[in-house]
Parts: sequence; structure tokens; C-alpha cells
Amino acid sequence: MRSSKIQEVETVFHEVLELPPEEREGYLAQVCSGNAALYAEVSSLISAADSGVSEFMDEPAVSLGLTIISQNSEQSLVGKSLAAYLVIARLGRGGMGEVYLAEDTRLGRKVALKFLSQELLHDNWAKRQLVKEAQAAAMLDHPNICPVYGIEEVEGHIFIVMQYVEGQTLQDAIRAQSIGPEDVVNLARQIAGALEEAHAHGIIHRDIKPRNIMVTSTGQVKVLDFGLAKTVTPKLDKEASEFSNSRITSKGFLPGTIAYMSPEQLRDERLDFRSDLFSLGAVLYEIMEGRRLFARESEAEMISAILTDTKHTYKKPNSKIAQIIQKCLEKNRDERFRSASELLISLKSITEVSNNGFMFVRRSAFWNAVYLFAAVALILTVVLLIKWARKPTDLTSVAAAVTPDNSGAYSLAVLPVKSDKTAKNSDYLKRGLPEDLIRRLSVTPGLKVRPYTSVANYEGQAVDPAKIVKELNVNAVLALELFVKDGRTMLRSNLTKADGSEIWSDEEAMDWQSILSIQDRIVQNVNHHLTQYQMSDEKFAAARGTSNSEAYKQFMLGRYYWRNRDKEKLPLAIDYFTKAIALDPLYAQAYAGRADSYVLLNLISFGKVPTEEAMAKARADAREAIALDPNMAEAHTSLGVIYLRYEWRWDAAELELQKAIQLNPDYATAHYWYSNLLFIMGHPEQSLEESQKARDLEPFNAPTVLNYCRILSRVRPVEQGLACFEKLEKEHPESDHIKYGYALLKYRSNQQRDAMAMFERIYAKDKTWGAALAYARARAGNLEGAKKVLTEMLELSRHQYIPPQEFAIIYAGMGDTDNAFAWLEKEYIERFGGLIYLTVEPLFQPLRSDPRYYSMVNRLNLPALNTAY
Repeated sequence: MRSSKIQEVETVFHEVLELPPEEREGYLAQVCSGNAALYAEVSSLISAADSGVSEFMDEPAVSLGLTIISQNSEQSLVGKSLAAYLVIARLGRGGMGEVYLAEDTRLGRKVALKFLSQELLHDNWAKRQLVKEAQAAAMLDHPNICPVYGIEEVEGHIFIVMQYVEGQTLQDAIRAQSIGPEDVVNLARQIAGALEEAHAHGIIHRDIKPRNIMVTSTGQVKVLDFGLAKTVTPKLDKEASEFSNSRITSKGFLPGTIAYMSPEQLRDERLDFRSDLFSLGAVLYEIMEGRRLFARESEAEMISAILTDTKHTYKKPNSKIAQIIQKCLEKNRDERFRSASELLISLKSITEVSNNGFMFVRRSAFWNAVYLFAAVALILTVVLLIKWARKPTDLTSVAAAVTPDNSGAYSLAVLPVKSDKTAKNSDYLKRGLPEDLIRRLSVTPGLKVRPYTSVANYEGQAVDPAKIVKELNVNAVLALELFVKDGRTMLRSNLTKADGSEIWSDEEAMDWQSILSIQDRIVQNVNHHLTQYQMSDEKFAAARGTSNSEAYKQFMLGRYYWRNRDKEKLPLAIDYFTKAIALDPLYAQAYAGRADSYVLLNLISFGKVPTEEAMAKARADAREAIALDPNMAEAHTSLGVIYLRYEWRWDAAELELQKAIQLNPDYATAHYWYSNLLFIMGHPEQSLEESQKARDLEPFNAPTVLNYCRILSRVRPVEQGLACFEKLEKEHPESDHIKYGYALLKYRSNQQRDAMAMFERIYAKDKTWGAALAYARARAGNLEGAKKVLTEMLELSRHQYIPPQEFAIIYAGMGDTDNAFAWLEKEYIERFGGLIYLTVEPLFQPLRSDPRYYSMVNRLNLPALNTAY
């Protein structure tokens, strides 16, 4: 059959096969009018497709026609030499051709060659699919994925060269009933691990089924056939779960095998990685129950079952594996596992797996007893050897020397990193590394870890750990030191107890590739020596945050610039958080960090981005972070701030901020924003209390202390506020943000001359900070001076964003209430965060006699004005 004729038959065949059976004959007669040969050829193919429902259901819809079309009298390639490959035997036929066993004569090894059928050599779409399969598989390096060695085109043949896997397909193993129920979890772990690797590289397999999974004689899984895989890229500035994806193939069929398709595949929706998890759920069900989940008599019934059937029966419905499978099979993908990584964590938490890994045979009671006896003997031997080899400084002696407090808990302080000036990355790690270790160790039961802020004042000091143990009233101190040895950056970790003696120490070379594994070892050793607690794999992975060392590096850089934020550094923080998310789309902390950054982008102090844009991005990231880690205080804080500053949902804001404080009472940022909420809602004393908690937790963080000084000046006599600001300005003489707050307080406390001079200096450096200066000039009778600032700021606003509130303040000072309320209305429409301070900001004093002021207060659902402020 000529290539052009094959293409014509193929096209018509796919068009007809897509139609309901009752419509096919009429459509075929119309299309083939006057072409009896074409009619006969397509009719025979349709009959072949309809002749075996079960085989039809096993075949990917997109390749069914290719299989039927290519089933002619193609000559065998057995015995033929193609370049360095000697073809030995045919292993099987696939949708687009055949797979042969061959010998690589250059390397002396067996390989599998996947050929494109001769009839499809001129089909550009089929060739592209084969190349895409090779490219997708070649990106992956995982023990449970069949590796691809290359793709060749020799003597008119195009084929993929891949590993030859000796064993049987999972489908054959299920049919032979050679899989014991105790092996299901181990199989599931291996397949999920393969998917985790593929998804980490942005690849959706789209055709997970028993026929595409090989199991070797030793029980190792190899996932095959990435022919329908789709490479996707997260849209970082839109919904994180949406991916760019072509939705229907050029042949008119959705990719995948119907029996294992997810509901969203069948509905032709955009796919994400959770589609593979549904397919895996169907496979695992088939392994465990020995029957196909959605087997029905017809294609239509099968599709209906996948879309609607939720009643799945299990032999052991209450088992952990059954619950995991059921979660994979949820119709709504939002109710499934969020990722293969999360699925893998749940699978690793199951302990009832086979004793010997995989043995695809049924074991007799006798042999089970033998295995059990051998296992017990081995465990006893190991225990005795450990006890014999244990050193005096190991766990036994330590447990006797370290005493818990009255609650039965042990306490620990993690010191700032001491660093040699020549050590690389020391600036980023000085605070970032101990903060991460504190976060990870804080989830250990029976261990109280002091917040970083309680030890921050030790940074850069030569300290005696034994002295710190007493000063901080803790059981032990973990000291960290970066230094250079033989040209390599090293990290020394030292755990010291109250009497100054060493509990544990370690020293190893450190770079970004090893930093996560080094942290793992530190956490494990501290837990082991202080509490004897062994963290579960699930908790360990959750606390880690990411397994991608490069993503962690970008996150650490983002957090460094966030901590030292200003107008220039905040955009850098966002860039680094974004890079971390691109490298690990499941990195909850990175989403939370970026949300914290976006929340501030519309403030005059930090950014130049319109409110709607900044808050939309912040909200999306905060919700994504919570979806990935519901117990992350940072993410709940970010969402609470959005409710507070943008959505003006006071009750919702309070719930989120209280949730954050409950999850982590030592998280200063949650107390910071909660103090602001309490202040505007008319609870000054509680507000001051929360701001003080935040300050005590972060006594060296300028924004936190500034917030305390600002609220103190409103709740207590103004002299206390002035003293607080004076001290803060001396500690941070470079901060215009602090100077601006200090100047506002001086202006309010009748020190107008000093305040005016400070306003002038700030405005000379940055024209966006002119509102207070114009206000003060206007109130002093200098209308021309006020108008000059107004004109300059209006001109500047044509080129960069200036919040409407700034102009409302200027017009309020000038007594132009109509323009002031016009700008406030614009601010209300824009939902600018500063508007929430309408009832407590003294600069709005001139507007309070206008009915429009109280109308806006009511629209914001703010409490009545408290004159004490």
C-alpha cells in the first residue's frame, strides 16, 4: 500500500472510529462516495477494531488505528544487522511498530530496539511521537524507569535503543496471579517513585497501565513507553496547577488508554500531574484485587464508569493501601494526592510490606516461619553488636547527663553560624541555616527549640556554649561553624550539654548539592541524642520542604533578600523565590515567601506595583502554599494579611492569623500583623501586647520594632513613643522608613520644625515620599509649597505607581476635601491596603467632619472612630 493511500485510510479510519457506532456507516458512505476501495479498506479496519472489546480497551486510543493499519505482512527483522545492532528476536508489537531484542556489538550487551512500522515511516506525526518518546525518557534517570540509550535512523528504519528488561509485564503478572498481597505496597512505591522523577522534570506520562510496566525476576519495576508523554511547564504567574498542554492529538483522539484514563482526560480538559495518579490508582486496584476496576462490556459503559462510578469494593477496605488507592481514584483531582511525592510519603508510612522485597510466588507457612526465624536472629545479632560497640559518649551516657524540664521535654538552642570570612555563601547561611534547622527540629515531640531571635544577639560573637546553656536555660546548644579547609568550605556541627561536655560533633565538606543531606544528618543526630525520637518518613519529608538542592539555594537567597528588604531587594527576593518554584513546583515555603513579598509590593515603602496585581499574585501563592502544607504558619499569615489589607474580611483575617500563631507561637510576623488588625478594630491594649510579642521575638528586625514603636506611641504617652523611635533610628540610621515614622510622630507631638526638616530630607532623596511634607506645608499656610510637591508627585505618577492615598493626604492637608475624597474613592476601588488605617491615621483628621468620611468608614465595616488614637 502506498504511503499516500495509507495516510488517507488512516485519516478516514480515525474520523469514523470517533463517531458513535450508529453514525459510522452513514458517515463512511458519504466520505467514500465514488471510492469503493477506500470504503472497503476502512470498513475492514472498523470491523477489526470492533471484533475484540477487551483488546480494544487495552490499546491507546491514539495508536489503535496505527496498529491495525500496520498489521500487514511486514517482514521480520530477525538476523538483520543495523549499524552496531544485531537483531536477535522479536519481543512484541506496539501501537506504532515492533520491539526487538538485539545485541549491541560495540558494547557487548543486550538492548531493546523499538522500531517505527515501515508503513509509518513517512507519517510525520508518528515519527514525531517516537522522537518525543525518546526525548522524554532520556531526560529521566531513575532505577524504576527504563533508560533510553539513543535514537537511530539506519537503512530506512527509525528506532529507539533502550535497556533490555528481562521479566514480565505487570499485566502478565496479574493474570498469572503471581503477585502476593504483601507485594502491592512495594510495587506501588516503585511506580510512584518513577512518576515522581518524571513529574519533577515536567513530564506527564498519560498512559500508565499494567502493559507499560515491567517487573524483573528480582521484583524491580521498570516503567516503559513514554510515547504519549507530555512535557509541561508551570505558569508561574498564574494558577500553579494549570499547565500548558495541547489537548487533542492531530489524529483526533485523546492520548491514553481508555481503561486507565482519568476523568479529566476523558473530558478533554487541561491535564496536570494528578492525571497520572488516577491512572496509577486504577493500576494498583488491579494489582491488589486481581481484576480491572472499570471493566465493562462496551467503551461507552467504561467511560461512564470512570466519570461517575465511586463505589469501589476492596477485599480489605480499611487497610491503609486501600485508602491510598481510593484517594488516587477521586473524580475531583483536587481531592487526590497533590503530587507523586505526597503519594510516595503515604506509601512509605505503610509498614506491612513483604519481608524480602519481592518474591512473585506464594510462600508456604513453613517458609514463612523460616524467614521469620532468620529475621529475628539477624535483628538480635545487630542489637548485640551495637550494644558491644557503643562508645561512652553515645546515647546511653548522654541520656543520663541531659535532664528534661518539668514537662518532660528537652530544650535546645541553635546558635547563629560562625563563619570564616573566606567561607562561601556565609552571608546567606548565617541565619538561614539555623532557622531551617530550628524549623525542622521544632516538630520533634519532646523537644523545645528556642526561636532564632532568642539567639540572634550572639551572631558574630565568640561564645562559650556552656555559658549559653545557662543564659538561655536550655539542656543543650547546637553550634555551627563554616570554615575553609584545603580549599573546601566545611561545616562543623557541635552539640554541647549543660556542663560543657560534647554530646556529638561532626565535620564535613559542604556545598549546595550536599546541604540538604547534611541538614538531614544534623536533625537525625540531635533527635537521636536528645530524645531518642525517630521521625517518620512522612514527617521527615514534610519538614524538609524540598529535595531539590538548587531550589533550596534559590529559596535561601530569596529569604536573605526578603529579610533585608527595601525597594531594590524585594524584587530580588521575588525573583529567587520564583526560581525555586520553577525548580520544585511543590515547594510550599517558596510559595509562602513569594506571597509575603507580593503583599508588600503596593506599599510606598517597598514597591511600585498596583494593588490588584500584587494582591492577586499574593493570594494565589498563599493558597498554593496552604494546599501543599496546611500546617505552615507562614502561609496562613500571608493569607490573613491578604484578607486584612485587600479583601477587608476582618473575621477571616483574624482566623488565619490566630491559626498561624497556634501553629507557631514563635512566628513574629503573625504577631506583627495580628497587632495591626487588633489596632484598627479598636483593641489598643491587645494590639500593643501582640506588637510587643513580635518585637521580643525579633528584637533586631527593624520593621518589627518600628511597628511596636508606632503602636506604643498611639496607646501610651507620646514620650514613650518618641523614646522608642529615637533608639530605633540610632540603631538603623540608614532607614528612611524609620525616619518617616519618627517624623510623623514628631509632627503629631508639636515638634513641627524638626518634623519638617526630616520630611524635607526624605523627599529630597525620594519624590514618592512627599505626602507628609506637602500636608505639613499646607497646614502651616504654605499652599504654594504644598502645590509644588503635589505637581511633582502627579508628574512622577505618570511614570511609576504612587498609591492614591498619598494624594488624598495632600488634598486633606490643603483643605480640598472634594479631591481628597475623590482620591480616597479611587483607593477604595483599587482596594489599597493603607485604607484600613482610615480611622486611626492622624493625617486624615481634617476629613473627619465630612459625612463622606463616615460613609466610607461604614463601607469598610470599620469600628467607630476612637479619639484616643
